[in-house]
Order: sequence, then C-alpha cells, then structure tokens
Amino acid sequence: MPSTKPTVSVRLPDELLEFVDRIATQLDRSRNWVIVDIIRRAHEQDQPR
Repeated sequence: MPSTKPTVSVRLPDELLEFVDRIATQLDRSRNWVIVDIIRRAHEQDQPR
C-alpha cells in the first residue's frame, strides 16, 4: 500500500549530495534516511527549551 505521507523532492549540488552519500555509507543507511535525520535534528534544535 502506498504511503500517505507527503513527499518532497530536492535538488542538491554535487558537493552536498557527496556529503549525504558519505554519511549514508558510514551509517549503512539510505540517502533519504540521512536527509530526514538532518532535518529532524535541525527541527529539534529549533524548538524552545
């Protein structure tokens, strides 16, 4: 069954894509997982304490 979550498409410059790929390889995760994790961490840092 297809996901009901909205999707986002982004275009990354080569250097950022290489960074995401390097992290994904180190963690044995997908590009998507790495990008979502970066956004999630930034969101957590942005929350009032």
